[in-house]
Amino acid sequence: MAKTTFDIPQRYDPKQAQDGVWFEVRDEYEQLWGTFKLAYLDLTDPAWKKEREKLKARYAKDFRLKKKDEDFLLLEAFLQFSLLDWKDVKANGKEVSYTEARAREFFGTDEIYNFAFPTLAMYALDVRNYNDKAIEQGVETVEDKDEELGN
Repeated sequence: MAKTTFDIPQRYDPKQAQDGVWFEVRDEYEQLWGTFKLAYLDLTDPAWKKEREKLKARYAKDFRLKKKDEDFLLLEAFLQFSLLDWKDVKANGKEVSYTEARAREFFGTDEIYNFAFPTLAMYALDVRNYNDKAIEQGVETVEDKDEELGN
């Protein structure tokens, strides 16, 4: 019997997911916290799984002592595999260019980590944000849901 080749729907645009999408973070007062270019964050990606195991081994003691947790791993995944660039991020009133070191410092700030990071992580993890066809067809995105909730 011949093997069946099934038609599998494409959940997202691979090029868009890899190249990234610009996403603004605004608070309830419409203050801009920054505009971030995010690639799709696929936590099932073998590269992330390998890196995750390295991090768990490197920080094994911190995990045992509960100094590091799954939130730490999600931030690492985000910084290494999703965050590609930013704009509108300022220090002392001047725009700061993106570097990995600056991103670690930025997201190490409690206010940024507690407010902007969850919003960005939710966006990066949602395949619907990386499919122009779905957006054109009116499929709800994270931004749409956030707007409905008044955020």
